[in-house]
Amino acid sequence: MKLNNLQRKTISLIVLVSFVALLHLWTTPAPAATKAGNSETTMAQNNSSGPGFIEEESPKSHVTKKEKKSKLWLILAAAGVVGIGLAVYFLFIKKKSTDTNTDLPGGTGQVKVTLQWYNCADLDLWVADPCGATIYYDSPSATCQGKLGDLDIDSNAGCYNLNCSTPAENIYWVSAPSGTYTVVVNYYSSCSGTGSTSYLLTTIVDGKLSTYSGSINPDESKVVTTFSR
Repeated sequence: MKLNNLQRKTISLIVLVSFVALLHLWTTPAPAATKAGNSETTMAQNNSSGPGFIEEESPKSHVTKKEKKSKLWLILAAAGVVGIGLAVYFLFIKKKSTDTNTDLPGGTGQVKVTLQWYNCADLDLWVADPCGATIYYDSPSATCQGKLGDLDIDSNAGCYNLNCSTPAENIYWVSAPSGTYTVVVNYYSSCSGTGSTSYLLTTIVDGKLSTYSGSINPDESKVVTTFSR
């Protein structure tokens, strides 16, 4: 998951406010308890002084304000813990869950393109990088802007070693060049007489996952998507 500037600033503010709230709560002493005996003694003294005495201000309201303040900081502390938890979730747990998809075969990185289908056909995945080089079965790797892209899975190539249940092709960049990518699906061979074939194409670009489904006929090439980073 790639965070934009507003998201980063919001999370940073949440963490900062939460930390200050927790620090203030930790360093603020609890309000002193009022002893019942002191109150009773004061009342007794006041009563003994006759009708002309001046009643001392009761500390009850003062203690109540302190108690309310203590409760307020307790609420802020709880909110701070929640805020820190959310920040950690979005920065680390959520990022990990979006960047790593264990259901997809092959290597992964900043850019990952995976083609899947479910019969014995030989489909090919072509990805043109921002430099104009195309990675596919006959050119399984290319370097653009000093960054290497690889085709690491090529199922049913030339109709040998057929995988008729979970065939796939995968092209990825651990560290990916900036610019526009073009993704093409090519129906190279029907192999065992398979006709029109349904496919599922998945792209993961800086943690953002997108899927595209369709069907393709023998000897057909189809531009499925373009994307930029």
